[in-house]
Amino acid sequence: EIESFDTHRVDEANATVDFLVKWANGKQTWEPEWSLQHQVPKLIYKYWDSVDGRDTATGLDVYHVFRVLKRATPPQAKKKDFRYQVQWVGYRRSESTWEYESKLAQIAPEELIKFHAKNGCTPEAPAQKPKRGVARGSGNPRKKAKVD
Repeated sequence: EIESFDTHRVDEANATVDFLVKWANGKQTWEPEWSLQHQVPKLIYKYWDSVDGRDTATGLDVYHVFRVLKRATPPQAKKKDFRYQVQWVGYRRSESTWEYESKLAQIAPEELIKFHAKNGCTPEAPAQKPKRGVARGSGNPRKKAKVD
């Protein structure tokens, strides 16, 4: 059981973060943020809130896909570039953004494939209701959440 996060370290080359986890048994280990977000997301968000936010604390401007949440039908029938709601590593679901399929195909193709497989869809077929799961991959700077 996790007692607390004592600090974090930034791997600028990979744009990732590790946390120094203090376990209930007194031991400390470095653990990757994406893994901890899957296990104890509320602790991740609480930690970032306590250090004035992830952006400020890390200085990172590259983000990684945590999970693809859902897909929206293109506004025009001829347009095939679907938009996907993406949650980013280190950020709450409420801070998710809508990204075009073409962008996700470049920054996180594996996560797009996983989403399609989990939801029984292809880029041309409608998505079914998404199931819970973890997605991880490289990404670009997130934008402020868009409201549709």
